[in-house]
This record gives sequence, structure tokens and C-alpha cells, in this order.
Amino acid sequence: CICVDKNQRLSKILKKTAYVVLSRPIYRSVYLLGKFLGLLSSLLTIFIVLTLFWMVLLFTFQVTLTTQHVIAIAFIFGEWILLAAFSLFFNVFTSPMLHNFFLLGVYFLGHLSNQLLNYAQMTKSLILENILLGIHYILPNLEILNFKKEAIYSEAISSISILWAFGIMLGWVATLYLASAIIFRFAKLK
Repeated sequence: CICVDKNQRLSKILKKTAYVVLSRPIYRSVYLLGKFLGLLSSLLTIFIVLTLFWMVLLFTFQVTLTTQHVIAIAFIFGEWILLAAFSLFFNVFTSPMLHNFFLLGVYFLGHLSNQLLNYAQMTKSLILENILLGIHYILPNLEILNFKKEAIYSEAISSISILWAFGIMLGWVATLYLASAIIFRFAKLK
């Protein structure tokens, strides 16, 4: 996400291409949706190539592809979609440097969310506990989308876990897109 979307907003404004598109009778939210779908198509292309390479490795080492593998792969791409939505959100109002910093923070803290909760429950400092709980509840728990362990050890994945993870991912993506559209609607292009 960071490499593909790194300077998207800044370069479009500097090259004045955003002005050409936005001067036409097109809503800014539609423009953002196009940018998001374009980012997703680039990510999907990269993901397909990586998945095919992984499947060749599975075939080479004579590992059978199971349903758990397919679910894990699908939710890895779901995490990419969620990070793309965060990338779009941060791209609307921050500089490229802050965008990268925030996106990395969401990725790492999202995967460490459960550990933050555990540490908050063990700490004796009330201030630190409240800060860690705030981070845990504000950022998405990306471990909900992680089914790699189940795929590796051929453990059963409940349909409720799949639906819960899909619902959370879809909710975050929709919320981030709406927030991006609202911010971009009132943003002044320089």
C-alpha cells in the first residue's frame, strides 16, 4: 500500500491532473472512489502474482491446498484492502511522510492490538492503562483477519469467525471511505 500509493495525492496536485478531473461535473467522492478502486486493482494484480508463486511452491513441496489456505489468502487480501482504505484516508489530509508514518503505525499497532490489551490489564499505571486501552479500541484489530495459524495447522475455521472478520473489515473500509469523502469534500486544493 505504501509503495503503490506513496505520493498519489501530492503528485496529482503538483501535476495539476486532479484539477482537470475535479473541474468537470464529477463529485469528489466519485473521484476518491476511482482512486481507491485503482489502488485496489494494482494491489490485486500484485496479490495474484504472489499467490500464484505461493501455489507453485505448494505444488513443488507437495502440500495440498486446503479450504483453510484459501480463507487465509482471502483475508490477507482483505487486510490489504483495509490498509488501502487507511491509505486513502491518510492521503486526503496529510503529507506523504505523515501518511507513511500513520499507515505503518496502523499496521503494527493493529497486529499488536491483543498484546496492548494484555499489557494494559497487567500494568499498574492507570495513565498507561488508559492510553493502551484507547489505542486498542481506536485502531482495528488486524489479528481478527489473520487465519494463517489455522491454515498452517489445518485447524477448523468457524463460519462465525469468517463472518465477523468480514463484517469488521467491511465496516472499517466503509467508514474510512466515508470519512475520506467528507474530508476531501471540504478540502481546499492549493
